[in-house]
Amino acid sequence: MNDFYKYILKPTSINFYKKITIGHVVKLLIFYFVAILIMGLISHLLCDKLGIIKNYHLNTNKILIGVFLAPIYEEILFRAPLIFKKKYICLFMIVSAILDVLAMIKPNILGTIVFSNFLLIPIILHLIFSEKKIEIFIKQNFRWFFYFSVFFFGFAHLTIFSGDYLKIILIAPILVSPQIILGLILGYIRMNYGLRYSIIFHCVINSPLLLILLHK
Repeated sequence: MNDFYKYILKPTSINFYKKITIGHVVKLLIFYFVAILIMGLISHLLCDKLGIIKNYHLNTNKILIGVFLAPIYEEILFRAPLIFKKKYICLFMIVSAILDVLAMIKPNILGTIVFSNFLLIPIILHLIFSEKKIEIFIKQNFRWFFYFSVFFFGFAHLTIFSGDYLKIILIAPILVSPQIILGLILGYIRMNYGLRYSIIFHCVINSPLLLILLHK
């Protein structure tokens, strides 16, 4: 775990992947569940105290999407671009386009705005700068891109909360601390072991949702 702690304190762009081991995965899982047990309890107590409601309206479709599809598109959106290569940017844009269309069909105005911007940003950057310049800039400032992806991933989950918006914003880092912790772990896995392993780990983390189906 020392490697994990060192990396999240000083994240760097890595040019090669390490070999992942089951033992290391188990340690990361234990770390995650212990951390969210503590932070999740604090978040729950604050929600009760401040009258903030968690909107978990789960049905079979949402559970299956949460376990099998969400980890794929979330990893592509939040962590694939950490390595600025054409294949990852293409994946990012394809997923953004699909989610943009789905948001327009629903309709979901906020989703449409967000995913439309996701599509526009890479296009605008490529029109202004060369791919090499963008890649060098990201590597030189990688720590901040890494932390941005972690917190963006966390704050994207604020949509599950409802109540006094000022209260939600003021304690947002605590409310989404489980997702921020997960973002740190997934970012570490993505950069050190590869995107497919961060997707698999994400699926494993979400898999307890399947237990809800068994009790229906």
